[in-house]
Amino acid sequence: MAEKRRKKEKEKPKETKEEKKGKVEEKIEEKQEEQKVDDKNELKLSRISVIIHVILGVAAGWLSNYIGDVLYGIGIMIVLLLVSGYVSEKVVNKKGIKWWLGNGGAVFVLIWLISWIYFLNMV
Repeated sequence: MAEKRRKKEKEKPKETKEEKKGKVEEKIEEKQEEQKVDDKNELKLSRISVIIHVILGVAAGWLSNYIGDVLYGIGIMIVLLLVSGYVSEKVVNKKGIKWWLGNGGAVFVLIWLISWIYFLNMV
């Protein structure tokens, strides 16, 4: 058995260093192209998530002001934050609290606070 393997190895033409280097470079280029596509897709999904959270954050700010009570306003914010997380998870097909907080949760809270203060000062 070992002799057959040795004979097969001897029969195969050996690749030169340049050919091996060329193959490695091709693989690296393919991986870089795949990475660029993944980065563009990730950026698109992040933008969609942020847009959803901004819209619902403004709505939560208006509702919080409309209700008038601070505790109810914070409760509305929390409920709409969870709803926006659920909606963005279904639209974007991403899971994980870390991704969600980075791509929408923090933006939602800031937009809610800004819009709540803005609508409060409009009265």
